[in-house]
Amino acid sequence: MSGVFLSYSRGDRDLAFRILRNLRALGVDVWWDEDMPGVDWQEELGRQINELAAVLVIWTPLSAASKNVRDEARLGQHTEKLVNVMVGVASPPFPFDRVNGLPLDGWTGRGAHGGWTRVVRTLDERLSAAGGSEPGSLVAALKQREQFIGRKTKEVAEAEAAFAEAQAADAASSDALDAARAEFAAAEGQLRSVIDMQAGPTLLRAAQQQLDAALAARTDAEQARRSSAAALSAASRSLSTAKSELERSFDESVAAAAPASERAAEPAPAEAKPSPPQAQPAPAATARPHQRPPRWQPLAIAAGAVVAVFAVGALALRSGAGHAPLAPSSSVPAPAAQAAVAPAAPPPVPIPPSLLGSWDLGLGCSNPVTFADKRGTLDRTFAGRTVSMKLSGSSSAGVEASAADGSRYQLRNGVLSVIPAGSTRPMSMTRCTG
Repeated sequence: MSGVFLSYSRGDRDLAFRILRNLRALGVDVWWDEDMPGVDWQEELGRQINELAAVLVIWTPLSAASKNVRDEARLGQHTEKLVNVMVGVASPPFPFDRVNGLPLDGWTGRGAHGGWTRVVRTLDERLSAAGGSEPGSLVAALKQREQFIGRKTKEVAEAEAAFAEAQAADAASSDALDAARAEFAAAEGQLRSVIDMQAGPTLLRAAQQQLDAALAARTDAEQARRSSAAALSAASRSLSTAKSELERSFDESVAAAAPASERAAEPAPAEAKPSPPQAQPAPAATARPHQRPPRWQPLAIAAGAVVAVFAVGALALRSGAGHAPLAPSSSVPAPAAQAAVAPAAPPPVPIPPSLLGSWDLGLGCSNPVTFADKRGTLDRTFAGRTVSMKLSGSSSAGVEASAADGSRYQLRNGVLSVIPAGSTRPMSMTRCTG
Protein backbone atom coordinates (compact mmCIF):
# COMPACT_ATOMS: atom_id res chain seq x y z
CA MET A 1 0.00 0.00 0.00
CA SER A 2 1.93 2.99 -1.26
CA GLY A 3 -0.02 5.51 0.77
CA VAL A 4 0.20 7.86 3.76
CA PHE A 5 -0.41 7.15 7.44
CA LEU A 6 -1.90 10.03 9.43
CA SER A 7 -0.85 10.36 13.07
CA TYR A 8 -2.68 12.77 15.40
CA SER A 9 -4.00 13.30 18.92
CA ARG A 10 -7.64 12.47 19.62
CA GLY A 11 -8.22 16.04 20.72
CA ASP A 12 -7.23 17.21 17.23
CA ARG A 13 -9.60 14.91 15.38
CA ASP A 14 -11.37 17.75 13.48
CA LEU A 15 -8.06 19.06 12.16
CA ALA A 16 -6.93 15.56 11.25
CA PHE A 17 -10.18 14.86 9.43
CA ARG A 18 -9.85 18.12 7.47
CA ILE A 19 -6.37 17.08 6.30
CA LEU A 20 -7.58 13.57 5.57
CA ARG A 21 -10.52 14.59 3.40
CA ASN A 22 -8.51 17.14 1.41
CA LEU A 23 -5.78 14.61 0.67
CA ARG A 24 -8.31 12.01 -0.40
CA ALA A 25 -9.97 14.61 -2.61
CA LEU A 26 -6.64 14.79 -4.46
CA GLY A 27 -6.54 11.02 -4.85
CA VAL A 28 -4.11 10.23 -2.04
CA ASP A 29 -4.55 6.87 -0.27
CA VAL A 30 -4.62 8.01 3.39
CA TRP A 31 -4.76 5.60 6.31
CA TRP A 32 -5.65 6.47 9.92
CA ASP A 33 -6.78 4.68 13.06
CA GLU A 34 -10.51 5.00 12.29
CA ASP A 35 -10.03 2.79 9.24
CA MET A 36 -9.26 -0.12 11.58
CA PRO A 37 -11.91 -0.39 14.32
CA GLY A 38 -10.97 -3.05 16.86
CA VAL A 39 -7.42 -3.36 15.51
CA ASP A 40 -4.16 -2.32 17.20
CA TRP A 41 -3.25 0.26 14.56
CA GLN A 42 0.29 0.79 15.88
CA GLU A 43 0.95 -2.90 15.53
CA GLU A 44 -0.55 -2.81 12.04
CA LEU A 45 1.54 0.27 11.24
CA GLY A 46 4.67 -1.64 12.19
CA ARG A 47 3.74 -4.40 9.75
CA GLN A 48 2.86 -2.02 6.89
CA ILE A 49 5.51 0.68 7.36
CA ASN A 50 7.71 -0.60 4.54
CA GLU A 51 4.87 -0.19 2.04
CA LEU A 52 3.97 3.35 3.11
CA ALA A 53 5.33 6.40 1.34
CA ALA A 54 5.03 8.72 4.36
CA VAL A 55 4.01 9.01 8.00
CA LEU A 56 2.32 12.41 8.31
CA VAL A 57 2.37 13.60 11.92
CA ILE A 58 0.20 16.55 13.03
CA TRP A 59 2.06 18.41 15.78
CA THR A 60 -0.08 20.53 18.12
CA PRO A 61 0.18 21.35 21.84
CA LEU A 62 -1.93 18.23 22.47
CA SER A 63 -0.09 15.81 20.21
CA ALA A 64 3.33 16.97 21.44
CA ALA A 65 2.42 15.46 24.81
CA SER A 66 0.93 12.24 23.37
CA LYS A 67 2.95 9.04 23.83
CA ASN A 68 1.16 7.31 20.95
CA VAL A 69 1.87 10.17 18.53
CA ARG A 70 5.55 10.16 19.57
CA ASP A 71 5.78 6.40 19.02
CA GLU A 72 4.30 6.74 15.51
CA ALA A 73 6.58 9.69 14.72
CA ARG A 74 9.57 7.67 15.93
CA LEU A 75 8.66 4.87 13.53
CA GLY A 76 8.35 7.35 10.67
CA GLN A 77 11.70 8.95 11.55
CA HIS A 78 13.41 5.58 11.79
CA THR A 79 12.25 4.66 8.28
CA GLU A 80 12.97 8.17 6.94
CA LYS A 81 9.30 8.64 6.03
CA LEU A 82 8.41 11.29 8.62
CA VAL A 83 6.54 14.39 7.40
CA ASN A 84 5.92 16.99 10.13
CA VAL A 85 2.89 19.32 10.02
CA MET A 86 2.59 22.02 12.68
CA VAL A 87 -0.49 23.87 13.97
CA GLY A 88 -0.17 26.05 17.04
CA VAL A 89 3.48 25.15 17.73
CA ALA A 90 6.72 26.75 16.52
CA SER A 91 8.47 23.46 15.70
CA PRO A 92 8.14 19.69 16.21
CA PRO A 93 9.30 18.45 19.62
CA PHE A 94 12.78 17.06 20.06
CA PRO A 95 14.08 14.79 18.56
CA PHE A 96 11.63 14.99 15.64
CA ASP A 97 12.63 18.57 14.84
CA ARG A 98 15.48 17.23 12.71
CA VAL A 99 12.86 16.99 9.97
CA ASN A 100 11.59 20.42 8.93
CA GLY A 101 8.04 21.16 9.97
CA LEU A 102 5.39 22.52 7.58
CA PRO A 103 3.21 25.15 9.31
CA LEU A 104 -0.55 24.99 8.64
CA ASP A 105 -1.76 27.77 10.95
CA GLY A 106 -4.78 29.56 9.43
CA TRP A 107 -5.53 26.82 6.92
CA THR A 108 -9.28 26.11 6.66
CA GLY A 109 -9.25 23.49 3.93
CA ARG A 110 -11.47 25.69 1.74
CA GLY A 111 -8.98 27.83 -0.14
CA ALA A 112 -5.38 28.23 -1.29
CA HIS A 113 -2.77 28.22 1.47
CA GLY A 114 1.01 28.30 1.14
CA GLY A 115 1.60 25.81 3.93
CA TRP A 116 -0.87 23.35 2.46
CA THR A 117 0.78 23.65 -0.95
CA ARG A 118 4.13 22.70 0.66
CA VAL A 119 2.52 19.69 2.37
CA VAL A 120 1.06 18.49 -0.94
CA ARG A 121 4.35 19.06 -2.77
CA THR A 122 6.24 17.10 -0.10
CA LEU A 123 3.82 14.17 -0.30
CA ASP A 124 3.95 14.32 -4.11
CA GLU A 125 7.72 13.78 -3.94
CA ARG A 126 7.35 10.94 -1.43
CA LEU A 127 4.60 9.15 -3.36
CA SER A 128 6.28 9.46 -6.74
CA ALA A 129 9.58 8.19 -5.25
CA ALA A 130 7.72 5.17 -3.86
CA GLY A 131 6.05 4.55 -7.21
CA GLY A 132 2.59 5.42 -5.91
CA SER A 133 1.95 8.27 -8.39
CA GLU A 134 3.42 10.14 -11.32
CA PRO A 135 5.77 13.00 -10.40
CA GLY A 136 3.86 16.27 -10.15
CA SER A 137 0.42 14.64 -10.42
CA LEU A 138 -0.54 15.53 -6.86
CA VAL A 139 0.49 19.18 -7.25
CA ALA A 140 -1.42 19.35 -10.56
CA ALA A 141 -4.52 17.89 -8.88
CA LEU A 142 -4.25 20.52 -6.12
CA LYS A 143 -3.99 23.33 -8.67
CA GLN A 144 -6.99 22.02 -10.58
CA ARG A 145 -9.03 21.71 -7.40
CA GLU A 146 -8.11 25.21 -6.24
CA GLN A 147 -9.11 26.62 -9.63
CA PHE A 148 -12.43 24.79 -9.48
CA ILE A 149 -13.16 26.01 -5.94
CA GLY A 150 -12.09 29.52 -6.99
CA ARG A 151 -14.60 29.49 -9.86
CA LYS A 152 -17.39 28.21 -7.63
CA THR A 153 -16.53 30.79 -4.95
CA LYS A 154 -16.68 33.54 -7.58
CA GLU A 155 -20.04 32.23 -8.79
CA VAL A 156 -21.35 32.38 -5.23
CA ALA A 157 -20.13 35.97 -4.86
CA GLU A 158 -21.77 36.98 -8.15
CA ALA A 159 -25.00 35.23 -7.17
CA GLU A 160 -24.97 37.01 -3.80
CA ALA A 161 -24.52 40.37 -5.55
CA ALA A 162 -27.37 39.60 -7.98
CA PHE A 163 -29.58 38.52 -5.09
CA ALA A 164 -28.86 41.74 -3.18
CA GLU A 165 -29.67 43.77 -6.31
CA ALA A 166 -32.92 41.84 -6.80
CA GLN A 167 -33.84 42.45 -3.17
CA ALA A 168 -33.32 46.19 -3.60
CA ALA A 169 -35.36 46.24 -6.81
CA ASP A 170 -38.15 44.26 -5.16
CA ALA A 171 -38.24 46.67 -2.20
CA ALA A 172 -38.35 49.65 -4.59
CA SER A 173 -41.19 48.11 -6.61
CA SER A 174 -43.10 47.44 -3.40
CA ASP A 175 -42.74 51.09 -2.35
CA ALA A 176 -43.80 52.23 -5.83
CA LEU A 177 -46.88 50.01 -5.69
CA ASP A 178 -47.87 51.42 -2.29
CA ALA A 179 -47.52 54.95 -3.67
CA ALA A 180 -49.56 54.09 -6.78
CA ARG A 181 -52.32 52.58 -4.66
CA ALA A 182 -52.40 55.66 -2.45
CA GLU A 183 -52.58 57.90 -5.54
CA PHE A 184 -55.46 55.87 -6.93
CA ALA A 185 -57.34 56.08 -3.62
CA ALA A 186 -56.81 59.85 -3.58
CA ALA A 187 -58.06 60.18 -7.17
CA GLU A 188 -61.10 58.06 -6.35
CA GLY A 189 -61.89 60.22 -3.34
CA GLN A 190 -61.45 63.37 -5.42
CA LEU A 191 -63.99 62.17 -7.98
CA ARG A 192 -66.47 61.35 -5.24
CA SER A 193 -66.00 64.83 -3.77
CA VAL A 194 -66.64 66.41 -7.17
CA ILE A 195 -69.82 64.39 -7.53
CA ASP A 196 -70.95 65.25 -3.99
CA MET A 197 -70.46 68.95 -4.79
CA GLN A 198 -72.74 68.47 -7.81
CA ALA A 199 -70.08 69.90 -10.11
CA GLY A 200 -70.62 70.30 -13.82
CA PRO A 201 -69.52 67.96 -16.61
CA THR A 202 -66.13 69.66 -17.08
CA LEU A 203 -64.98 69.01 -13.53
CA LEU A 204 -66.45 65.52 -13.62
CA ARG A 205 -64.50 64.61 -16.73
CA ALA A 206 -61.28 66.09 -15.31
CA ALA A 207 -61.66 64.04 -12.12
CA GLN A 208 -62.42 60.95 -14.18
CA GLN A 209 -59.28 61.46 -16.29
CA GLN A 210 -57.21 61.79 -13.14
CA LEU A 211 -58.69 58.52 -11.85
CA ASP A 212 -57.97 56.78 -15.17
CA ALA A 213 -54.34 57.90 -15.03
CA ALA A 214 -54.00 56.72 -11.43
CA LEU A 215 -55.53 53.35 -12.36
CA ALA A 216 -53.06 52.95 -15.25
CA ALA A 217 -50.15 53.82 -12.93
CA ARG A 218 -51.35 51.32 -10.33
CA THR A 219 -51.67 48.60 -13.00
CA ASP A 220 -48.12 49.27 -14.20
CA ALA A 221 -46.84 49.22 -10.61
CA GLU A 222 -48.55 45.88 -9.96
CA GLN A 223 -46.94 44.40 -13.08
CA ALA A 224 -43.53 45.76 -12.03
CA ARG A 225 -44.05 44.27 -8.57
CA ARG A 226 -44.80 40.83 -10.04
CA SER A 227 -41.73 41.07 -12.28
CA SER A 228 -39.44 42.07 -9.42
CA ALA A 229 -40.79 39.26 -7.24
CA ALA A 230 -40.10 36.76 -10.03
CA ALA A 231 -36.58 38.15 -10.49
CA LEU A 232 -35.95 37.91 -6.75
CA SER A 233 -37.13 34.29 -6.72
CA ALA A 234 -34.85 33.44 -9.65
CA ALA A 235 -31.87 35.16 -7.97
CA SER A 236 -32.56 33.25 -4.76
CA ARG A 237 -32.58 29.93 -6.63
CA SER A 238 -29.36 30.84 -8.46
CA LEU A 239 -27.67 31.71 -5.17
CA SER A 240 -28.84 28.47 -3.57
CA THR A 241 -27.56 26.48 -6.56
CA ALA A 242 -24.17 28.22 -6.53
CA LYS A 243 -23.74 27.58 -2.80
CA SER A 244 -24.79 23.95 -3.18
CA GLU A 245 -22.27 23.37 -5.97
CA LEU A 246 -19.50 24.92 -3.89
CA GLU A 247 -20.41 22.87 -0.82
CA ARG A 248 -20.71 19.73 -2.93
CA SER A 249 -17.00 19.89 -3.70
CA PHE A 250 -16.28 19.68 0.02
CA ASP A 251 -19.04 17.16 0.70
CA GLU A 252 -17.54 14.86 -1.90
CA SER A 253 -14.25 15.18 -0.05
CA VAL A 254 -16.03 14.18 3.16
CA ALA A 255 -17.50 11.14 1.47
CA ALA A 256 -14.06 10.20 0.13
CA ALA A 257 -12.59 10.60 3.61
CA ALA A 258 -14.99 8.13 5.22
CA PRO A 259 -13.66 4.60 5.84
CA ALA A 260 -14.33 2.21 2.97
CA SER A 261 -16.50 -0.01 5.17
CA GLU A 262 -18.75 2.95 6.02
CA ARG A 263 -18.89 4.29 2.45
CA ALA A 264 -20.08 0.93 1.15
CA ALA A 265 -23.14 1.09 3.39
CA GLU A 266 -24.01 4.70 2.56
CA PRO A 267 -26.85 5.44 0.12
CA ALA A 268 -26.13 7.43 -3.00
CA PRO A 269 -25.72 11.14 -2.18
CA ALA A 270 -28.81 13.27 -2.62
CA GLU A 271 -26.94 15.42 -5.15
CA ALA A 272 -26.86 12.50 -7.59
CA LYS A 273 -30.59 12.65 -7.93
CA PRO A 274 -32.05 15.38 -10.10
CA SER A 275 -33.85 17.81 -7.89
CA PRO A 276 -37.52 18.25 -8.75
CA PRO A 277 -38.39 21.47 -10.48
CA GLN A 278 -39.55 24.12 -8.08
CA ALA A 279 -43.15 25.13 -8.54
CA GLN A 280 -43.51 28.79 -9.32
CA PRO A 281 -46.78 30.62 -9.00
CA ALA A 282 -47.83 31.88 -12.38
CA PRO A 283 -48.38 35.65 -12.45
CA ALA A 284 -51.92 36.76 -12.94
CA ALA A 285 -51.01 38.28 -16.30
CA THR A 286 -50.32 34.82 -17.80
CA ALA A 287 -53.94 33.81 -17.64
CA ARG A 288 -54.81 36.16 -20.51
CA PRO A 289 -53.15 39.08 -22.29
CA HIS A 290 -52.84 42.14 -20.10
CA GLN A 291 -55.77 44.47 -20.54
CA ARG A 292 -56.93 47.52 -18.72
CA PRO A 293 -60.29 47.11 -17.00
CA PRO A 294 -63.32 48.32 -18.95
CA ARG A 295 -64.07 51.98 -18.49
CA TRP A 296 -67.27 51.28 -16.60
CA GLN A 297 -65.33 49.72 -13.68
CA PRO A 298 -63.58 52.90 -12.52
CA LEU A 299 -66.79 54.77 -13.23
CA ALA A 300 -68.67 52.38 -10.99
CA ILE A 301 -66.11 52.84 -8.23
CA ALA A 302 -65.72 56.54 -8.67
CA ALA A 303 -69.39 57.36 -8.93
CA GLY A 304 -70.20 55.46 -5.76
CA ALA A 305 -71.71 58.52 -4.17
CA VAL A 306 -74.26 58.89 -6.95
CA VAL A 307 -75.04 55.19 -6.88
CA ALA A 308 -75.53 55.43 -3.12
CA VAL A 309 -78.07 58.20 -3.65
CA PHE A 310 -80.01 56.04 -6.07
CA ALA A 311 -79.49 52.77 -4.22
CA VAL A 312 -81.97 53.47 -1.45
CA GLY A 313 -84.75 52.61 -3.86
CA ALA A 314 -83.31 49.08 -4.16
CA LEU A 315 -84.33 48.38 -0.58
CA ALA A 316 -87.65 50.16 -0.27
CA LEU A 317 -89.19 50.80 -3.66
CA ARG A 318 -90.81 48.46 -6.14
CA SER A 319 -93.61 49.24 -8.55
CA GLY A 320 -96.01 47.68 -11.02
CA ALA A 321 -99.68 47.57 -11.73
CA GLY A 322 -101.45 45.45 -9.17
CA HIS A 323 -98.19 44.62 -7.41
CA ALA A 324 -98.55 44.50 -3.60
CA PRO A 325 -95.74 45.38 -1.19
CA LEU A 326 -93.47 42.54 -0.14
CA ALA A 327 -94.45 40.76 3.07
CA PRO A 328 -91.96 40.60 5.96
CA SER A 329 -89.60 37.60 5.91
CA SER A 330 -90.94 34.60 7.78
CA SER A 331 -87.59 34.24 9.54
CA VAL A 332 -88.05 37.64 11.25
CA PRO A 333 -91.70 37.88 12.37
CA ALA A 334 -93.06 41.36 12.91
CA PRO A 335 -94.09 42.23 16.46
CA ALA A 336 -97.79 41.79 17.10
CA ALA A 337 -98.23 45.42 18.14
CA GLN A 338 -96.77 46.64 14.89
CA ALA A 339 -98.84 44.21 12.83
CA ALA A 340 -101.98 45.52 14.48
CA VAL A 341 -101.35 49.17 13.64
CA ALA A 342 -99.62 48.76 10.27
CA PRO A 343 -101.23 51.18 7.78
CA ALA A 344 -102.64 49.95 4.54
CA ALA A 345 -100.21 49.97 1.64
CA PRO A 346 -100.79 52.88 -0.78
CA PRO A 347 -101.79 51.98 -4.30
CA PRO A 348 -98.88 51.72 -6.75
CA VAL A 349 -98.07 54.76 -8.87
CA PRO A 350 -98.06 54.06 -12.60
CA ILE A 351 -94.67 54.46 -14.29
CA PRO A 352 -94.85 57.26 -16.89
CA PRO A 353 -93.13 56.53 -20.22
CA SER A 354 -91.38 59.91 -20.04
CA LEU A 355 -89.08 58.55 -17.30
CA LEU A 356 -87.92 55.52 -19.24
CA GLY A 357 -84.75 55.46 -21.30
CA SER A 358 -81.14 56.63 -20.89
CA TRP A 359 -80.00 59.77 -19.06
CA ASP A 360 -76.62 61.53 -19.07
CA LEU A 361 -75.25 62.11 -15.56
CA GLY A 362 -72.45 64.32 -16.93
CA LEU A 363 -70.06 61.53 -17.91
CA GLY A 364 -71.46 61.18 -21.44
CA CYS A 365 -74.16 59.00 -22.94
CA SER A 366 -71.64 56.16 -23.27
CA ASN A 367 -72.09 55.73 -19.49
CA PRO A 368 -75.77 56.60 -18.91
CA VAL A 369 -78.23 56.00 -16.13
CA THR A 370 -81.04 53.88 -17.60
CA PHE A 371 -84.63 53.47 -16.33
CA ALA A 372 -86.82 50.58 -17.53
CA ASP A 373 -90.28 49.25 -16.70
CA LYS A 374 -89.96 45.60 -15.71
CA ARG A 375 -93.50 44.29 -15.22
CA GLY A 376 -94.54 47.28 -13.20
CA THR A 377 -91.23 47.72 -11.38
CA LEU A 378 -89.00 50.67 -12.19
CA ASP A 379 -85.45 49.32 -12.66
CA ARG A 380 -82.51 51.73 -12.66
CA THR A 381 -79.21 50.59 -14.21
CA PHE A 382 -75.93 52.44 -13.83
CA ALA A 383 -72.36 51.19 -14.35
CA GLY A 384 -73.57 47.63 -14.82
CA ARG A 385 -75.66 47.56 -11.60
CA THR A 386 -79.45 47.36 -11.57
CA VAL A 387 -81.72 48.24 -8.63
CA SER A 388 -85.49 48.60 -8.32
CA MET A 389 -87.39 51.74 -7.24
CA LYS A 390 -90.96 52.69 -6.43
CA LEU A 391 -92.51 56.01 -7.41
CA SER A 392 -94.07 57.98 -4.57
CA GLY A 393 -96.11 60.33 -6.73
CA SER A 394 -96.96 61.43 -10.23
CA SER A 395 -98.74 64.46 -11.63
CA SER A 396 -99.26 66.34 -14.86
CA ALA A 397 -96.27 68.52 -13.95
CA GLY A 398 -93.93 65.53 -13.76
CA VAL A 399 -92.87 62.61 -11.64
CA GLU A 400 -91.59 62.58 -8.07
CA ALA A 401 -89.97 59.78 -6.10
CA SER A 402 -88.53 59.81 -2.59
CA ALA A 403 -86.31 57.41 -0.62
CA ALA A 404 -86.10 56.49 3.06
CA ASP A 405 -83.02 58.70 3.53
CA GLY A 406 -84.91 61.76 2.30
CA SER A 407 -83.37 61.95 -1.17
CA ARG A 408 -85.79 63.11 -3.87
CA TYR A 409 -86.01 62.50 -7.61
CA GLN A 410 -87.90 64.87 -9.89
CA LEU A 411 -88.68 64.79 -13.58
CA ARG A 412 -89.69 68.22 -14.87
CA ASN A 413 -89.80 69.43 -18.45
CA GLY A 414 -87.52 66.67 -19.70
CA VAL A 415 -84.84 67.15 -16.99
CA LEU A 416 -84.36 64.49 -14.31
CA SER A 417 -82.96 65.87 -11.05
CA VAL A 418 -81.61 64.22 -7.90
CA ILE A 419 -81.77 66.22 -4.66
CA PRO A 420 -79.78 64.56 -1.83
CA ALA A 421 -81.24 64.69 1.68
CA GLY A 422 -80.52 67.97 3.43
CA SER A 423 -79.65 69.75 0.19
CA THR A 424 -81.58 72.07 -2.06
CA ARG A 425 -79.19 71.90 -5.02
CA PRO A 426 -80.23 69.30 -7.57
CA MET A 427 -77.91 67.24 -9.74
CA SER A 428 -79.44 67.25 -13.19
CA MET A 429 -79.47 64.59 -15.89
CA THR A 430 -80.47 65.10 -19.49
CA ARG A 431 -81.98 62.52 -21.75
CA CYS A 432 -79.71 60.73 -24.20
CA THR A 433 -80.99 60.81 -27.75
CA GLY A 434 -80.33 58.56 -30.70
